[in-house]
Amino acid sequence: MRGKTQQRDLTSGPIFGVVSGLALPIMASSFLSTAYNITDMAWIGTLGADAVAGVGVGGMYSWLSQGLSALTRMGGQVYVAQCLGRGQRKEAGQYARAALQMVLAFGLLFGLICVIFANPLVGFFGLQDGVTVGYARVYMKITCGLILFSYVNYTLTGLFTAQGDSRTPLKANGIGLVVNMVFDPVLIQGIGPFPRMEVVGAAVATVGAQAAAMLVMVWEILRPARRENEPKNENVLRGLSLWERCSPKYYRDVLRIGVPTALQTSVYCLISMVLTRMVAVFGSGAVATQRVGGQIESICW
Repeated sequence: MRGKTQQRDLTSGPIFGVVSGLALPIMASSFLSTAYNITDMAWIGTLGADAVAGVGVGGMYSWLSQGLSALTRMGGQVYVAQCLGRGQRKEAGQYARAALQMVLAFGLLFGLICVIFANPLVGFFGLQDGVTVGYARVYMKITCGLILFSYVNYTLTGLFTAQGDSRTPLKANGIGLVVNMVFDPVLIQGIGPFPRMEVVGAAVATVGAQAAAMLVMVWEILRPARRENEPKNENVLRGLSLWERCSPKYYRDVLRIGVPTALQTSVYCLISMVLTRMVAVFGSGAVATQRVGGQIESICW
């Protein structure tokens, strides 16, 4: 009997069934990822326009940074899928290792930059209200400082999908969303024994949800076979050592495919950041309205 996370053969069978079986969980995962931010905004809205504006501004740097994770996801996903299609499992593992090593480096570097330069980064928007600026700084420091969980989650989603397994990322993101939905009100409002943390609570809930989703996928890689006849090395990520260096060729290939996607993602966010800066002259209420509208727009993506 085949294991749940076993690699699917995407090169045989009815095209509609194969594509639908792979694509529908991907679409659902994307909706769940979008729901993280919408859930945050819904509960932060109870704190007022200043909090919504601060979280919206601070969260834009998380969005901007997604270009780096999109680079490793796209580059790794494309080459892993191509190598598996050719039956080159060892090569697929090398590309997966290169992508994960790069995303770990990017996540640590970006997080460090955001923590050190939080003041000038938030200052770019020209916010006039001190309370809003404070909310933006603290939210950005937490969510961007610990962006590594989101980065690894996003890249692992691509590497699982490249092997024909889009259900594990769906399950992981579903669990992450549940964690976020439970802890958002608990930490923001201070329910039960938990203190009222407001914007800090929203940031902690988001990071915790991202960490939970990442751990689900890591467990699927590390877990022992459920059945004696289940192939132990079916997932190319199993047994992969992240401490071994890859040939420069693998890093170059990932960059070659991933950089255009990263630039596209980053430029779109930069345009929104400039628009937010323009809106900021009208006050926190205007910024809050724009960022809520942006979250609603993101559903269509």
